[in-house]
Amino acid sequence: MEAAGGAGGASGGGGESQPPKTLVDWALEILGTADPDEKARLGDLAATEWLRGAIPLPYDPSRPARPPPDRPARSAAVRLLPPSRAPKLGKGGSAQSRLALLHSLAHTESWAVDLSWDIVARFGAPLRMPREFFDDFARVAQDEGRHFAVLSARLRELGSHYGALPAHDGLWDSATRTSHSLLARLAVEHCVHEARGLDVLPTTISRFRTGGDEQTAKLLEDVIYPEEITHCAAGVRWFRYLCLRSRNGDPTASSIPQAITQCSELPRDGTGDIHKVEEVEGDGPKAELAQASNGDDKTVQQVEDELAKCKLVDIGDDVEAAVIRTFHSVVREYFRGPLKPPFNTEARKAAGFEPAWRKTKQARGRAHHLRLCDNRGPLQHGRSLSTEAILAVQSLKRITSFDRSPAAAAPSTSLGRLKSDLLAAMAELRRQGYWFLALSPLHVARIEPWYYPNPTLYATFVSSSPVTEDGTAAAVDVLVEAFLKKKERGGGFVEGEEDVYKLMRLVRMLVAKERACAAWRGYKAEVRMGGCEVHEYIYRVMARGMKWLGFEAEEAKVEGDFREWEARILPPAKDVLDEMRPQLRGGETKKKKKKPDARTAAEAAQGLQRHEVERRKKPPPPKQEKAKRVVRWKCAAGCGACCKLDKGPDFPSPEEIFAEHPEDLKLYKSMIGADGWCINYDKSTRTCNIYEERPVFCRVEPKVFEEYFGVPSRPSTFDREACSACVDTIKMVYGEESAELTNFKRVIREESKFRRHQWPIM
Repeated sequence: MEAAGGAGGASGGGGESQPPKTLVDWALEILGTADPDEKARLGDLAATEWLRGAIPLPYDPSRPARPPPDRPARSAAVRLLPPSRAPKLGKGGSAQSRLALLHSLAHTESWAVDLSWDIVARFGAPLRMPREFFDDFARVAQDEGRHFAVLSARLRELGSHYGALPAHDGLWDSATRTSHSLLARLAVEHCVHEARGLDVLPTTISRFRTGGDEQTAKLLEDVIYPEEITHCAAGVRWFRYLCLRSRNGDPTASSIPQAITQCSELPRDGTGDIHKVEEVEGDGPKAELAQASNGDDKTVQQVEDELAKCKLVDIGDDVEAAVIRTFHSVVREYFRGPLKPPFNTEARKAAGFEPAWRKTKQARGRAHHLRLCDNRGPLQHGRSLSTEAILAVQSLKRITSFDRSPAAAAPSTSLGRLKSDLLAAMAELRRQGYWFLALSPLHVARIEPWYYPNPTLYATFVSSSPVTEDGTAAAVDVLVEAFLKKKERGGGFVEGEEDVYKLMRLVRMLVAKERACAAWRGYKAEVRMGGCEVHEYIYRVMARGMKWLGFEAEEAKVEGDFREWEARILPPAKDVLDEMRPQLRGGETKKKKKKPDARTAAEAAQGLQRHEVERRKKPPPPKQEKAKRVVRWKCAAGCGACCKLDKGPDFPSPEEIFAEHPEDLKLYKSMIGADGWCINYDKSTRTCNIYEERPVFCRVEPKVFEEYFGVPSRPSTFDREACSACVDTIKMVYGEESAELTNFKRVIREESKFRRHQWPIM
């Protein structure tokens, strides 16, 4: 027993000898170690001693079991965040993103060490698992510790360390939910999560290689990736084992707790394939194991020796199907979210994770308790549908149970639920490829008197479905026709600009899907309903769409409609521009002198004479140069120092402008760019405003601004689209070479001097 004593089980000098340290004792010690490097070192030592036989027992049935900690000891140097608040890792395009990916991999491996030792300490002794179970997960724990060590060393080589970035503990959250069931722990942690790692690891390797980090890519590809396949295989192997040792070999014959407690022991053959046991003689090892659990003197090793007497045969297809059904049931209960593709089929198959294992219908909450045949409603066409789509239609049934009289209206909350259910059902059916069937939820709601036709809903379906397949095209045409008829009958007249743009989107989607007749029908309905009074965009869409689809006559009709619209819209614009002509030509017109009051000629002469006498009495003023008028403007930074002369080439120097603000002068000089632009920092709003080399702050005349944009003059209302519309209108009314257009562009240039961007339309 010298080796055993070296492993930590030897007694002191003359005192009472202590029992040898078991593998579970080592696992508990490792789980209580906070430092991740020391945890990996101890794990490697324990696994090595166990696999070479220096640790004699996996656990001691004569001693009371010590419960594992609810949460393993972890290093306080790693800042933890909730999974929803964890920062994005990126796709490895930058060195920082690759460093974040590497840190995330190291964090995952550190948790994998704890998970491997936790399954040994938590489930090995209570469930009397065979020695091969401890062998497998000791190897897994040793591998995970080595993975953490090499990834942590790689982080240090790149100038970082483990704990430099925040992380989350999503893996341990799943472990907490499965702490009472080995079957659930194996399914979620060691099958689903491990297999998901196999799915994403090739992509991660490719990202490191593409980013130029060949050393990390080789480390992941040659060391970690092959060993992760064996870890997933261990989870699949022992999940099969638990199912096969349940009563009658059928995992569905009893509940999960019964499948664990009411069982007979079964070893494996070392290749990963589990076999059914047929006992050769007597009561077999089950009775021996029961005696061991009741405090019998027999050791676990003796029980394992008797297990070797069992005869092995291959599993039948029916038993494998039962195992897979159990896996689906456990995953639905303990795993949140779907099993997301893409799947690494080759690696999964090498781990024994066949495609049938991942084809599980996900459910939310208690949805998996619903019976599909009872809830299909209008979707019942012999299809195998997901529970999400069925629940959506079920909610539609609840809404349609309201008063069906035309005067009745569903509450707003019900309408909101209706819309979300429709979208959920349609999205789920489209995802499964049932494009034609996805129309059924829309038909359910469309016949109700309280239904308000929503063009966005139709546009969403048209844009996301292949309307040229499976007869869906004709169904879409019929549905759009019925929708437009209800719109025109008063089921939903165009109300405001938002509704107009929803109709535009529907027409645009129909054009894009080459549904010319339906698009033309929607266009004409929109014209009749007044939808085209807001913008000319719909004319452009239809004209180009009809030309693209080969309908020349319809294109000409659209052009004619556009000319009619143009003739209706231009006179008001011309009147507005005529009123603004004085401002566009450089200022207001001179005010006409008021006519003098009716006075007699004598009174006028007397007044003129008095004025002349007073003028002669005053001495002539000395001749002086006319002072140049300085116009002061409020600076965008709030200092009030920016100014300019209204004529002459001389501008004040920056020292003169910022004489009372030396901090602004220092900032001004430090931020002059080579292109002649400078940035003046606004301390109050913490924003920067762009000026020319000499800080001149110009504004559009407020009256001109109000006439063109309909709002009081303020910087936040300077809109590019409104500016473009004004330029187009001036071109149509006055021509491209007119003085009005030149002056308007000048005004916009002056306004854009302190903008962050200059408008390219100029």
